[in-house]
Amino acid sequence: MMNRKLSESWHGPLWLVGAALALLPFFVAVGFNGPRAPWVLEAGRFGDNVILAIWWGLGGSALGGLIWIKLSGHTMIGSFRLWCAERHQFHWMWFILSVGVFGFHNYLFLEGFRFTPIEKMSTMFGRVLTGAVIVGIYWLACGLSGALAPKKMRRWPWVVAAFLPFVMLADFVAILYWKNPIINLLNMLDEMGSFDLGSNLASSGVPVPPWAVVFGFLLVVWVFYLRP
Repeated sequence: MMNRKLSESWHGPLWLVGAALALLPFFVAVGFNGPRAPWVLEAGRFGDNVILAIWWGLGGSALGGLIWIKLSGHTMIGSFRLWCAERHQFHWMWFILSVGVFGFHNYLFLEGFRFTPIEKMSTMFGRVLTGAVIVGIYWLACGLSGALAPKKMRRWPWVVAAFLPFVMLADFVAILYWKNPIINLLNMLDEMGSFDLGSNLASSGVPVPPWAVVFGFLLVVWVFYLRP
């Protein structure tokens, strides 16, 4: 059996490797136009692939955490009991804001269809309920990934989740002003087969090198979400 101290030091790397291996097929296919795994969508679906990659990344990191539990000598039941004994925050404001913006988003989408008031209300109720279920499952996925991460990394899965209401709000604005969901705009980014950040920035008239955009994004994430 692996030494307990050694296994503690491997907790973080195993968690990160699990996430990296889950994301690797997306980087190969989208970033380099390489072979596409069956679960990676075709070119012209960049935004959809980003959504899938988030789910796969959460699952991969959780699997890496489970492997660490096994190798460290802990039992699944014991670890689950320890997790249940801890206090967990549901993040109600995040949930309500996400579902609320999702509801307005669907209201705008349904404006183009001829529905009776009752049909529209019924459709809206079904869509909002579906959105609540999806957001709830996403919260559980982030919570599971965070629970299986080392203590210093437990907030990392929530970085993407924190942006969810703002992404939905951006989609709401895109539909309102451009009559086109932002997911359609994102899907166009890899129509040529691969995603080239430099070319996309140049074509949009933004005189900023790609490394500056990536560095700026990581800096914002670190300052607001990951800094101790």
